[in-house]
Amino acid sequence: MLYLGFGQNSKQELLEKEKNYCEKEYKNRRKNISSPFSFGEDFLFGKESADPIKSLSEFSSAWLDDPSSYLDLKKYSLSKISKKNDLFCFSSILNKEDDQANFYTSFYPKARTNKKVVAIVVPHWNAKRSRYLLGTNIVRNLLLPLSTAIYFPSYEQDNEIEYDMVGPNIGLSLYRFWQDILNLKHFANYLKNDLGFDKVGLVSFSLGSPRALMATIFLDIEIDFLLMNFLADDHTEAVMKGAWTREIAEIIEPHIEYEELKKIWMPMSPGAYTEYFNKLPKATCLTQGKYDLIFGLENARKIMRKFRQNAPFVNIEEGMFGHVTIAQFEKSIPLMIRNARFIRKNTELKLI
Repeated sequence: MLYLGFGQNSKQELLEKEKNYCEKEYKNRRKNISSPFSFGEDFLFGKESADPIKSLSEFSSAWLDDPSSYLDLKKYSLSKISKKNDLFCFSSILNKEDDQANFYTSFYPKARTNKKVVAIVVPHWNAKRSRYLLGTNIVRNLLLPLSTAIYFPSYEQDNEIEYDMVGPNIGLSLYRFWQDILNLKHFANYLKNDLGFDKVGLVSFSLGSPRALMATIFLDIEIDFLLMNFLADDHTEAVMKGAWTREIAEIIEPHIEYEELKKIWMPMSPGAYTEYFNKLPKATCLTQGKYDLIFGLENARKIMRKFRQNAPFVNIEEGMFGHVTIAQFEKSIPLMIRNARFIRKNTELKLI
């Protein structure tokens, strides 16, 4: 086990920090959440049915029987990718009219590196774009000559709480998950095939990690590295029992049984894809927080066990922090350095 961080807090201190921050955020969001419960069939099927639980369950079962049939880009009309300054964008593959895939890029000059290496960064839920731009700038200018492309779909409005990626609309959450994976695949292909990058990888955080995992497994090109920071085994358990999404769970609970929801949301659960783990690149790393109350302690440990059993080549590190306490300076900087070292080791880039 690798312990990340300069200062070492006790287990009780870390858990208390995690709990207190989650409680504070829960009270703020509970006052303002306006998203009602919905089965959201219209997003997936274009209409509602007489038995939404049955229709959504059948959709999820068919997905799990053959995920590649839903994620094959050849089945979709792909939008042209356009560029304006450092922003690459295209109409989202599933929803060309109302949503746009945005990738905020910073390309490092090849003359400085002799390698064209890019990391697609997949942020966490309700991430602030400015913080990710700052973080990638620190890595690129102080640690590693790495190009970056940060994914922010237009449905995730900066500095606003959006309940699309995770929320009380069951079908919409599935739809956004599906859409994001397709968008990531399309742009990864573009970076490798059209822009000529030597190596393309994905770096993800929290709920961005299941998307990055699925895009990597089902990509047409070979992804060179995958670095996931926080990953849950089961999506339903994370949302319904985790400390960060209580206001969402409270809206959903009166309308559907837990096991029914778990079946419907199973396509978003990384633990359901163990048979595909051997398709991951050898340069795959998972960093978990030992005191993660957002996904749940056992939920986080379970996916680590599944990787050890089904993909022992995956580098697994467990840090002395929680899911939200990683934002503390003394925790985040060592993690940032560790991520940069992992990429350097697996791409032949040199530390600055």
